[in-house]
Amino acid sequence: MKSTSLRGLLMGLLLLSAELVHAQAACPPGMIPYGTGQDQSVCGPDNSQQQPAQRRSRPQPRDLQPIWVDKYGAIATDLTHGRNGAGASVNEPNRSEAEKAAISNCQDNGGTRACHVEIWYVNQCVALVGGTTSHNAEAGLTIDLATRAAMKVCNAADTHCQVTYTACSPPVRIQ
Repeated sequence: MKSTSLRGLLMGLLLLSAELVHAQAACPPGMIPYGTGQDQSVCGPDNSQQQPAQRRSRPQPRDLQPIWVDKYGAIATDLTHGRNGAGASVNEPNRSEAEKAAISNCQDNGGTRACHVEIWYVNQCVALVGGTTSHNAEAGLTIDLATRAAMKVCNAADTHCQVTYTACSPPVRIQ
């Protein structure tokens, strides 16, 4: 009889403690229990520890869109009177600068005042291809695409076509 009453007492205490444990919520740091009456099982932010300036809502950061700067390149050649001058420029800020730099580079490489721009490009790649009797330059989104285009033109009109120059002037992200 004694063990039955002790068992009953233990069951009563266990049920009472379970009800007490159920009434409290275990909230993570910075959160406190909220609710109504005895049921405090919902957690919410604890604003009591924040300074007044922190309680104001902070502006949400804007979704910044990327900003790109165009980059230009050019190829200039001088094949007059048996000359084989060629020059190039990459990553220039505009078409004019790219063309001037390519012509200057052509003259530095043995060309004369006859150096002229074969091709200019923006935010792309370029390939210069030469054959037995001619040459040509093509631009494309990649070196491979530019090379394929230049080789196709050369092979249609010439023989022994070879790539002599490739480069890229990709845009630059500034934000």
